[in-house]
Amino acid sequence: MKKLPDYNKHRPLFSDGWNSFWHFFFGLVAIEYFYIMPGFIGYQLLTIYDKNTFLDITEFFIGYFTALFVKAFSCPPRVRTARK
Repeated sequence: MKKLPDYNKHRPLFSDGWNSFWHFFFGLVAIEYFYIMPGFIGYQLLTIYDKNTFLDITEFFIGYFTALFVKAFSCPPRVRTARK
């Protein structure tokens, strides 16, 4: 069995160029297309021996919660009126 890497020697957050962009972008898009989330997390967990796996998942969730925050506070709820 492989030895897990030293997770204390990872790269800084959002310092992986386009790779970090895609993690963040998939998090943003996962608000509308939820099936992206299990696919992304599953793929990342397949690469558990990479020292940046948890950092990649963190970038994804930063994008996800950013989109959740923007969606929650930018679109006011619809007011339903009684039908006559």
